[in-house]
Amino acid sequence: MEEALEREIRKELSLGIRVIKKLAELVDSYTGDRLTIFLCIPLASGVEISSEREEAKWFTGGEIYNLENIHPGLKQLLIDSLESWYHAR
Repeated sequence: MEEALEREIRKELSLGIRVIKKLAELVDSYTGDRLTIFLCIPLASGVEISSEREEAKWFTGGEIYNLENIHPGLKQLLIDSLESWYHAR
């Protein structure tokens, strides 16, 4: 999964990443989709999005709390996963 994630990020954003850790794996209760969330570090700061995407943005852990245009379940999952990772360090 990590190799597929690295490949897709490189393809969609022209960005290399290093996968640090799998944070969570679950099934979205709204869509039934299987979600896997990874903590990653970008290998550069700039991105070039592919024609398949409209925009890309960077968010700090603290900024995630204030996001409004995001699925509420995904937002909470990101917050819970990041808090769990920070407390485990």
